[in-house]
Amino acid sequence: MKKLNLLLIALLCCVVYSCSKDNDEPIYVSYLSGTYTHGGKYALVATVDGVAVTTGEAKLTVNPEKQSEGVLTLNNIVSGYASLSVDVSVEQILVNNVNRYKIEGTKTVDGKTVDCSGILAAETYYEAERTLTLTVTVK
Repeated sequence: MKKLNLLLIALLCCVVYSCSKDNDEPIYVSYLSGTYTHGGKYALVATVDGVAVTTGEAKLTVNPEKQSEGVLTLNNIVSGYASLSVDVSVEQILVNNVNRYKIEGTKTVDGKTVDCSGILAAETYYEAERTLTLTVTVK
């Protein structure tokens, strides 16, 4: 009987100890930083005011200190602006049981508001192909 009690106590200690190791820290997403182009390894699918854009590039730089923030630089995507940097939020979301990343930000420039929103499809911590689907509206 003593052996059974000792075994049960050891099992209970293992369960309690293993539960205390749960990690609720945020997932680091700085590996998402990169330059997204049309037809590239890091692919860009962009529309501006509902019109598909087939030129230019979007450079995403995730803040290594605060993983939920970053800067999206739009090069030759928005008409009239050769380069436009927008502060964005980066949030991990679940789409059909697959991790995706929601990118959103707004900037006012020359009296116009530029809204950027997109979904980034990327394998977690994997350097495979990625696709940034980006919608830009200028008001």
